Amino acid sequence: MIEFEVQGCSGGRKTLLGVFEDSESNGGLGDLFIPCFRCGVCCKKYHARLSLAEAREIANRLGIAWAEFSETYLENRWPDAQSFTVGHRNGSCMFLRDNDGFKSSCAIHAFKPLSCREWNPSLFRKECQEGLRRNWGLSVSPSGRLEGADDNLRDFRLFLQSLS
Repeated sequence: MIEFEVQGCSGGRKTLLGVFEDSESNGGLGDLFIPCFRCGVCCKKYHARLSLAEAREIANRLGIAWAEFSETYLENRWPDAQSFTVGHRNGSCMFLRDNDGFKSSCAIHAFKPLSCREWNPSLFRKECQEGLRRNWGLSVSPSGRLEGADDNLRDFRLFLQSLS
């Protein structure tokens, strides 16, 4: 068993125990919960909601005037002046950065909106399953077993270890 810490989507650090046990029951991954493996699928499928205070904080942290920030980065999809969604460009969140084809990062990770921080990856989330399939050639059985070629499972485990 390997113990390690990862910084999850929520920005907090989590200690995961037994994630890399060689277990035939679930492809070598302990629980159904999994650290964010930065596939970016959720950032492509959804528009992050943020409050006016969060939007102003992001603009300030980026050093962008409010008028320019709201014009360039926000969409007024909510029925009140206190809520916004982050705009999408080229099919994904404006702040998503594709680093090497399958690992993404958030340009505002340190101060991203609450709606993003509350996202919890899981082997049962369809978005995470899509990222596993697309980026790693892996699938999740109905019982939560991570399945795929041995090389793909090994490479994915090593990648998760590299996040600690």
